[in-house]
Amino acid sequence: MLEMLGLDENAGFEPTITTISSPQPVSHPQARVAIAEVQAAEKVGLDRLPALSDMRMVNDNHADTGTLIERLWFATAEHDAVRPAADLQAAEFETVPERTFRWTIIVAAAVGLAIAVTLLQVGIRLPNRLAEQARDSYRSAIVEAQNVLPAATEVMLAITDPTVRTEGLSDAAVTLSQLDTASRSLFTYASEPLAGTPPLVSRDALDSLTPVREDMAETSQDGLAIERRLGDALTYRLVFGRAFHLPELPVTATPDEISALGVELGLGLAGTLDAIAALPNDPAFETHHSQAEELAGRYAEWQIEYLSALRSGDLVTATELVVELQGAVKRVASGIASPLQTVAAWAAAEIDGFETKLSRLLGELG
Repeated sequence: MLEMLGLDENAGFEPTITTISSPQPVSHPQARVAIAEVQAAEKVGLDRLPALSDMRMVNDNHADTGTLIERLWFATAEHDAVRPAADLQAAEFETVPERTFRWTIIVAAAVGLAIAVTLLQVGIRLPNRLAEQARDSYRSAIVEAQNVLPAATEVMLAITDPTVRTEGLSDAAVTLSQLDTASRSLFTYASEPLAGTPPLVSRDALDSLTPVREDMAETSQDGLAIERRLGDALTYRLVFGRAFHLPELPVTATPDEISALGVELGLGLAGTLDAIAALPNDPAFETHHSQAEELAGRYAEWQIEYLSALRSGDLVTATELVVELQGAVKRVASGIASPLQTVAAWAAAEIDGFETKLSRLLGELG
């Protein structure tokens, strides 16, 4: 400012040498004003303000500095360069474009929100869906067990009927195997852990299946018990059918016939002992099992007595021995009817109870 006013004490003046091709003095006041206006137009901003030296007029060499300052004050008060700050902007400035949103960000945010909402809905509905899937599996296992019960009932009646020969029991094992498979399937579904759920998601729908699962596990044991006991009864009948196979027992015989008969009786006794040792230990057959063992022991002694009677030609003794053994074998064979009736009564009640429990389970599952 001091420099602009011409009052800077430190301002130094260095001579400037300008080469002018055709110097022409300008003395006319209007010419000086025009030149000053041209020079001012070439300036911008505050540089356009007049200087103190511009305040001298023609033939005004005697004006003092105070007068010049006063003229400068009034000259700059109305100058275009000193207008309100709001109007001070360069004409060259380009208009700043309005801010636009990035649609990729908006779309990505919307997709992320949709995914989050979907995952939340899936997480909330997951326990119900898993519970319904478990119910479907349980229903399928229960229906499978129900479907095999009619065939199991028929097999039970055949096994426990002493008039049915062992040849007619060959298909019974297949049905019992189906009952075993269905019962184990019930237990498998009941014992498998329930599906997991995300953290903080309610498991009430899955936990509500716990009582049904416990009932299924208990019911499966009933089915397995039926299969085991009917299987033992079937095994007992089939194995006992190999015991006490007696050949023709003559009361008189030649030495060669006696030797051959002795070998045949020996083989029959060995087969009988093996069969009795393989009989299952079922409580219903305990008495019958003991009777068979006693008869097998007597069978070993009886052979010696019988062969001796044949060799000595003792017709009476040989006849008595034949009647004794044949009668004892017949009684033991017919004695199996009583334990079979016991098994039949038990199995019929158990099958009915098993079917009732299966129906109740279906009702609990809805």
